[in-house]
Amino acid sequence: MSFESSLDPLKPLSEVLAPDVRWQTQRRSLDRHYAQVSSVSVADHVPPVVLQAFETARNVWLYAYFAYRLNTAALLQVHVVCELALRTKVLQVDGKPASERENLKKLFGRALRERWLVDCGFAIHALQAQNWEKHRRLCIDIGEPDPGPFQPAATDQHLTSVILESVRFLRNQMAHGSQNVWPDLTPTFQAVADVVNQLFPAPCAATSSS
Repeated sequence: MSFESSLDPLKPLSEVLAPDVRWQTQRRSLDRHYAQVSSVSVADHVPPVVLQAFETARNVWLYAYFAYRLNTAALLQVHVVCELALRTKVLQVDGKPASERENLKKLFGRALRERWLVDCGFAIHALQAQNWEKHRRLCIDIGEPDPGPFQPAATDQHLTSVILESVRFLRNQMAHGSQNVWPDLTPTFQAVADVVNQLFPAPCAATSSS
């Protein structure tokens, strides 16, 4: 969604806590907005610096209810969380910080090689077969050819690669300047939360898998 032709100035003090009118088109109440923001979280045991960065992103997303364009700031912040989490993981594993030349693409590449991230760790993975069957039934109902049953990916990191590339593409688009405002940040926040939670598994899970 683009608002290139409009300007959102500083809100008057008397209107600071007034909902942004653009949420009316989505029939979004504050309760519903809060429920959506709070539905995505990272585990309490992740490193505090990463946890706080994610909570900051959620708070920016929450206050977008009062200033719609804060959605863009929230989206940028949650991508910062993703790279911060990867660099924190490298520091834990290597005992030293990642090189500044190790950009997000290289960090994602290492996460794949080290198998820190796999398909089953993403919430969307469990929904793939279900969504495919819905699509299949729709095709049949409207007289289109049957696309056939769901075919799982050949590897357990196929979906992971697709998600990471999407995250990296969107992060670069945001970092280089974008006038777009995304109304629903849930998929991106969930993907980043899934990355963080996989990078820092619960202590008992890490122990049992070693």
